Amino acid sequence: MEAVVARRKAKEADVARDEAYSNLLTGDFTPLAIADLADSVNPILELIGAPPLELEPGGDQVPPDLAGAVAMIMKMASDAGLDRLVMDPTQVKDDDGLTMLAGTIDALARNDSFRAFIRSQAEPGAKPLHPPPEKEETAQVGAEDDDLMDFDRLALGRIG
Repeated sequence: MEAVVARRKAKEADVARDEAYSNLLTGDFTPLAIADLADSVNPILELIGAPPLELEPGGDQVPPDLAGAVAMIMKMASDAGLDRLVMDPTQVKDDDGLTMLAGTIDALARNDSFRAFIRSQAEPGAKPLHPPPEKEETAQVGAEDDDLMDFDRLALGRIG
């Protein structure tokens, strides 16, 4: 019975995360611009040991997993002190904005300070990007920081 409740809560958390991320990058986007953004995100996901994102062809909305990865990358850039390379994804509303966001992420992937920061987070004994919560958390729609922590823990758990 506890396993059923745990699975239901996990499913609810996934739905809440997807809802939060589906509202992160909204606008008038073409499938090509979305694919370009995913192409920019994947090298950073590889760098942190996370699997690459694979998009369904032809969608005109940014998938929640891609939006979540963008949010995680922007948070990591901010944590690394690279505020000049941080963009607010909620301000991106068209293909030009997605292109600028993809270019910013490309720049982060090539930035030595950003790469060193990511490596420092993967080293044994390093503090995680986001420390685990002190007490059990419940998923809430719009709890973006909690979702970022989950994504960071997932990514960091695969490094090494």
